[in-house]
Amino acid sequence: MSAQPKTRSTPKRSSKNRSRGHLRLVSARPGRARAKKTGPGVPFLAATFLVVAIGIFGLVLLHIYAAQSSFHLRELQEQASEQEARFRDMRLEVAAAESPKKVAEAAASLGLVVPEAQEYIIGPPGKIQVAESEPSLVDKNLKALLGRR
Repeated sequence: MSAQPKTRSTPKRSSKNRSRGHLRLVSARPGRARAKKTGPGVPFLAATFLVVAIGIFGLVLLHIYAAQSSFHLRELQEQASEQEARFRDMRLEVAAAESPKKVAEAAASLGLVVPEAQEYIIGPPGKIQVAESEPSLVDKNLKALLGRR
């Protein structure tokens, strides 16, 4: 083995690179320290945080409004059920007051009597004709209920 001297090969520099020399970064004002520059992300992050915070605040307000509305709705439903019960009671009272028995009792208390026979008026408005008819079964029952006077 022969010992060959190790030579390091260096790339050849062109004449263009030699004329520049060694490059280095210099500040615009050498007497002054370089100020830290804030990146473009900080205003974006601040705006994003603000939008998210406003959104969360809006959702909380919406939730509060929905809760208040549900309480108000429950109160209205209770009032509606109370009014429906009252309406049913009043309909029962009206139905009881309109029953034939109650009407007959009210008529008797006012001194009204049941006629012996029903008569109907038949004909044109200028001429009056009276037709006689027999008392109906309902009339007979009503007379029995009121009693003959």
